[in-house]
Amino acid sequence: MADSPRAPKLLLSLVAAAAVVGLVLVYLPRERAPEPVPGGCGEYFVRRVIDGDTVVVDGPGKVRLLGIDTPERDEDGFSAAR
Repeated sequence: MADSPRAPKLLLSLVAAAAVVGLVLVYLPRERAPEPVPGGCGEYFVRRVIDGDTVVVDGPGKVRLLGIDTPERDEDGFSAAR
């Protein structure tokens, strides 16, 4: 392949293709973390427990706890999680 007159063009094409792939991977949109709710920090009274990871509080209203996954209403273990 090195003796071929097309070898430098082929090598240049492969390098250019790799550079394009690299740029595409760098600039692909990534999933962003959710934006914090303004005024979401502070102390609130829990008015109602919906399930093991969702409550209703004074102020913001319905709050879902991130990183917690509990059984939903029609699943086994719901009462214990609630």
